[in-house]
Parts: sequence; structure tokens; C-alpha cells
Amino acid sequence: QILEWLSPLAPRERHQIVRDGRVPGVGDWLLQTNEFEKWHKRENQDVSPVLFCYGDPGVGKTYMTSLVIDTLCNQIEGENATVAYVYCGFHDHQEQTATTVLGALLKQVV
Repeated sequence: QILEWLSPLAPRERHQIVRDGRVPGVGDWLLQTNEFEKWHKRENQDVSPVLFCYGDPGVGKTYMTSLVIDTLCNQIEGENATVAYVYCGFHDHQEQTATTVLGALLKQVV
């Protein structure tokens, strides 16, 4: 009940839906870009901790994000770490307040 109180958003369930709809191989090119590799390795402190993906609605940002999430989750499997994320979309903007987004992130790390 406390976790539900933190946020009504369900990022893991949303991720599963997005993952199930992702066509295999689509977006793999993103993982090969210099931008992603620099961000992912982050060997240099000058590299931003934020990987910003932008584009018009419906161009595939959500599917690309799910690919990055899966890549990070596979990388840390078995470690004492977690990947926290929230999908924000224009169709759910009423539910996506700062409080619900932060609560959804917190739910994943407790």
C-alpha cells in the first residue's frame, strides 16, 4: 500500500508492454553510436550523465528507451544495483506530475 501511495505510475508494467511491442533488432544502431557509448561507459567526467533522446511523437523514442533500459538491466544483472526509469508520454500528461514521477522512481529503489 505504501508503494502505491508513492505513485500510481507502474513503470515496470509499462516497460513490459513496450518491450513486448518492440520489433527485434530495431534500434540496435543506437547502441553503436558514439553518443551512447560515451554515455554508457562514462569514463570521462566531462560526459553528461543524461542521455537525451528527442523527436516528434510516434517516431520510436519509447522503443529506443526500452532497448537502453534492457541493455542496462542486463549489464547489472546479479549486482547490487538497479535501473530506475519512468516512461513519460504526451497521452498521460495528467498523471505525470513531478510528485508521481519521483514517487515512481523511489518505488523502484526501495
